[in-house]
Amino acid sequence: MGIQSTSLETFFELEYHLDTHEQIVLNCIKKNPNVSDNDIQRITHLRINDVTGRRNNLWKKGLIDISGNKKDRITGRNNLTWSIIEPNGKELTV
Repeated sequence: MGIQSTSLETFFELEYHLDTHEQIVLNCIKKNPNVSDNDIQRITHLRINDVTGRRNNLWKKGLIDISGNKKDRITGRNNLTWSIIEPNGKELTV
């Protein structure tokens, strides 16, 4: 059974002290599992440098992990995809 969405958001905010852009990127990944950095940029309209920096912070904090890779529909390049990790270490199921 997955964790309630609002409970997970509160846990992340309190436990990890996320800044605004980290929260935006985390919410985007939560709503769009297996999303790439380029996808996050297109969805959130953040600059790609903001996306990659914040996504890297979330990865270092153990909140997200690589979930695979996919070919970007615009650039044609292979990109890593990301998913949220539940506090117990499993990929989030929403």
